[in-house]
Amino acid sequence: MLFRSEAVGYLPENTVVGYLSDLPSDATSGQAAYFGVMYALAPRLVTQSADSAEWVAGNFSHPLDYAAAGAAHHLALVKDFGNGIVLFRRRAL
Repeated sequence: MLFRSEAVGYLPENTVVGYLSDLPSDATSGQAAYFGVMYALAPRLVTQSADSAEWVAGNFSHPLDYAAAGAAHHLALVKDFGNGIVLFRRRAL
């Protein structure tokens, strides 16, 4: 799962991006996925929280209802890039 570089075009250049995944952050696969997103979105800062940033990168290893996964964090699905790569934006409360 490589985060797609076309997602960069949706993000402001100097923004902090949150991160949401179904991979455990303490597993090697989860860390590799997270670092891949950090690399793909550089120079933007990517944090491991989906609960504070306006924009959130989703990186999922299994198909699921991405809109519902984002909604649990008050996020709206902006774009599904395929292969578990999605982009969310925080909804107004």
